[in-house]
Amino acid sequence: MLQKMIINLAIKAIAKQFKLEKVLDYVENDNILDKNFKHLCLGVSASGPTKRWDINNYIKLAEKINDKIKCKFYIAGGKNDIDLINKFKNSNVGKNSFSFEKMTIKESLQIISDCDLYIGNDTGWAHISVALKIKALTIFCDSP
Repeated sequence: MLQKMIINLAIKAIAKQFKLEKVLDYVENDNILDKNFKHLCLGVSASGPTKRWDINNYIKLAEKINDKIKCKFYIAGGKNDIDLINKFKNSNVGKNSFSFEKMTIKESLQIISDCDLYIGNDTGWAHISVALKIKALTIFCDSP
């Protein structure tokens, strides 16, 4: 408990210094380093609708996983994915989710690096996860 508190204080100080408000919000909501959960990054974004696994599939998958394992879901998507993100947030597993929609890629890196697994479309989020040595299940839809 003390170790978690010290780590959170250090992250808050760094986030304030570098003006990373979204990371600070994430930490203050006590999301970081919670070992009682598995942390899954869901890459719902894609360059077009035919390259995207349907959001309803992500919701069903998250519900099934959450039935077996306590999870927090980190929705990797941006401003263009608001409808998808809101649909996930308004689902049964939405209360255990956190979205990157208002974050820069730089701000999301710490969160992704804390995740246990990436599941998502073949996007930059998948490549970032792999580069951070996060296990990844990448879904290839309509790719050439």
